[in-house]
Amino acid sequence: MPEPEQVSTIRQEIDYCLDEFKSIVKSSVFKKTFGDLDREAELSRPPKGYSPEHPGLEYLKLKSFTVTAAVDDDTLLNKNSIKSILKHY
Repeated sequence: MPEPEQVSTIRQEIDYCLDEFKSIVKSSVFKKTFGDLDREAELSRPPKGYSPEHPGLEYLKLKSFTVTAAVDDDTLLNKNSIKSILKHY
């Protein structure tokens, strides 16, 4: 989980680039690979400085900005595993 200063910077960038950010996390490739952002840690109220009506509030309330992707044994044991894993990055 990022430190508070880092979370603040990430939120600021999401705020400034909300349309671009949403286009990434809502894209079919992103959804197929990762599903959605992990929502384990989330604020119950808007973060300081952001309105409850902010259009990106669902993302601004996150405390961590991670995703996961399942990788099966065949992919890991394949000679091209590095290529497959790097594709996610």
